[in-house]
This record gives sequence, C-alpha cells and structure tokens, in this order.
Amino acid sequence: MNLDRLFYPGSIAVVGASNNLGGGKMPYFQIIRGGGFAGPVYPVNPKGGEINGVKVYASIDDLPEPVDFAIVAAPVEQSVDIVRSAVRKQIKFIHFFTSGFGETGNLKLEEEIIREARRGDLRIVGPNCVGVHCTASKISFVFAPPQESVGTVAFLGQSGGVTANFMAMASTRKIPINKVVSYGNQIDLRLEDYLDYLADDQDVRLIACYVEDIKDVNAFLRTLKRTTDRKPVIILKGGKTEIGSKAAASHTGAMASNYTIWEAAVRQHGGLLVDDFDQLMHLVMLGTATRT
Repeated sequence: MNLDRLFYPGSIAVVGASNNLGGGKMPYFQIIRGGGFAGPVYPVNPKGGEINGVKVYASIDDLPEPVDFAIVAAPVEQSVDIVRSAVRKQIKFIHFFTSGFGETGNLKLEEEIIREARRGDLRIVGPNCVGVHCTASKISFVFAPPQESVGTVAFLGQSGGVTANFMAMASTRKIPINKVVSYGNQIDLRLEDYLDYLADDQDVRLIACYVEDIKDVNAFLRTLKRTTDRKPVIILKGGKTEIGSKAAASHTGAMASNYTIWEAAVRQHGGLLVDDFDQLMHLVMLGTATRT
C-alpha cells in the first residue's frame, strides 16, 4: 500500500487546533509548525480567529485547497461530519487522536466512519492514537530533537503511551528514528499495512512493534514474512497476562489471544519476540549498532 502522502504530505490540516492547550489537548498545529514542516499547515476550528498569526478555518470545507493529511483532535461527536467533509475535500489520509470509539464499545460509530470514508479515497489512522512521525518530512506528535540523519529505525505502536515512551528513550539513547506510527484501534489502516510499506522503505533498516491485537492474522503473518525477509522486525506483545489483557482491552478494545500460539506463529514467520519494553529497546540499540 502506498502511504507516501501520509509520511510525506505536501500540506496538512489540524482539526481542533487552538491557542488554548489546556485540558489534555495535543498541540499538533504548534508542533508541526515549530518542527519546520515545509508545506502549509491549516488550523481548523469552528471558533475561527487566528493562531500565531495564521488564519483559522471554520471547517475543512473552507480550506483553500485539498490537503494530503488531516489530524483530528476534536470531540468524538463531530467525527462523522469531519469524515464527510474530508471526503468532499478529497483528503487522502486522516488521523483521529480523538478517543471514544470501539475502545469504549462504540463500534457503530467506527462502522459509520468507515462507510463515509469509503465514499471517497480517504484512509484512516487510528482512532484513539497519537499519530505519525517522520523525521525527513518533519511531521510529528512531539517536539522531537534534531537528528544527524533521517534515521534508520521505524516503530509501530498500538498504544500512544508506549509509542511516546519509545520516542523519548530513543532520543536519550541516540537511536536514529526514521518513522513512527501510533495506530490505535486500526479501524482502517492496520499494522500489516504499515509493515508492508516499511518493508519497501529503503531508509528503514529495522522495525520495532508494540502489538495488542491483530485484526487479520493471515494478512499480518504474510506481511511479516515478506518484511522479515528484508529487515529485522522486533515485536513486543501486550496483553500476555490476564492483567495485561484487561489493560490492552481498555486501551484499544483489544482481546489477547493465546500467547503460545502467537509466539510460535511469529517466530515461524521471522519475527523477533521480546518479553518486555526494556528488552525491546536493548535489541533495537544492538541492531542499530551492528548495522552502522
């Protein structure tokens, strides 16, 4: 699957952008603008006004041009209308930071959003996740420190907290990050879609993953084998224990499967399994050190 416009968008809209960053809001507009993204970044908020001197558009429909990538940090009740507007505006990718979907039992909302997205060519990241980072294009969900190069390591994390932790620890340990996706509920784009893209990414030499659930086991294993034939894939499975399973379920609606079966299948398809996050970080560091 071609995800070029997701990782290397020419323009971005941030729905729910605001000068007020209280109440747990993510400052996507400020992060992307401050990070040096080269293209236009359009803030969208029905309140209008300006943010740092940039005009705020009342809706996606009011944007002066179609954008490649939209980031949504708006109330969940607005999600369907936002998707409809994105389809009308011919947006290619949309990421929902917003929660309140399947992880809370609201599966009908996820289904409705997918139906509306399929009326166009819109693909969905998430929902309920912190989103996408690409060092080369300078898009991110954190104020990432500068790197000496575009990096060689990719990380795919179902949990936003684990993903942010990976980013922070990678920075302190000088791990050269190339791309990161926090993919959440994966109602549309799934783990295997990102793996498939990264398998062909010449800049990425190692992939690490934190996985809570798999939507299509056969598709995942096929993609895992194709990817591990080209580069290492390190995997940490969440929800291995009863307590871990409950934590994963509350986070993404994930259901933990039999770990013994999971372990055997992943190893047969070339994946490198680790027992905990520290082990994952150590193996990533070893992988980058031996490939420099």
